[in-house]
Amino acid sequence: MESIKSFISVGRVARPHGIRGEVVVRHPPGASGVASASSLFIRDSSGRYHEIAIERKRQRDHASFLVKFADVNDRNMAEKLAGVELFQAEENLPEPKEDEFYLHQIIGMRVVSLDHRYLGQVTALLESGSGGAGHDNLVVRDEDGVEFMIPFVDELVLEVDPKSGIMVVDLPDGLVEATSTPVKKRGTRTILSRDPEQN
Repeated sequence: MESIKSFISVGRVARPHGIRGEVVVRHPPGASGVASASSLFIRDSSGRYHEIAIERKRQRDHASFLVKFADVNDRNMAEKLAGVELFQAEENLPEPKEDEFYLHQIIGMRVVSLDHRYLGQVTALLESGSGGAGHDNLVVRDEDGVEFMIPFVDELVLEVDPKSGIMVVDLPDGLVEATSTPVKKRGTRTILSRDPEQN
C-alpha cells in the first residue's frame, strides 16, 4: 500500500444507512472518484493509508453514494466510519469525462480574464443546492486576500486547463464586488467578514 505515493481525497462517510452496514458517502463536486472504484483507502492517525474493499454501491443522488464496505456488516460498525475521509490512489482515478474535472485539479488554479489579467487563485468549489438545482460556485482569492465567487458555468468559465493550471473567465461588471468577502485584520489574526462595517 505504501508503494502508492499519491492519494487524493474523493469523499467522506456521512452517516450509516439502514442496519446492514451500508453508509452514505458524499463526494465533492466534479468528477467522482467513487463511482468506478472497487476499493478506497482510509488514513490512520499516523498518516498511513489502508485499503478497504467495496462490496457494493449505488448512486444515491448527484453528490452521494450508498456504499457497503467489506467486513462492515451492521449499523454499529457503520457508525464507526461516520466522518472518515476516503481516498483513492491518484493513478487509479479514471480519466474524467469531457468538460468534467476532479476537485483537486481545480483547487489552486490561477484565474485570468480574457485580457490576461490575473484575478486570483481558486481556493474552493462550493456545491450547488440539493437535488442538483442551480450551479456550483468557485471561490477565488485575489492578491489582497479578498475572496469572491464565480458561478462555474460555461458562460463565465471559458477555459479550464489542468496541465497549465490556468482558468480563463469572462466576468460581467460588478460580479467580483457583489460576491467579495473583505478581509479584516485584528492584531496578528485575519478575520473574514462579508460586512465591512462589522466589528
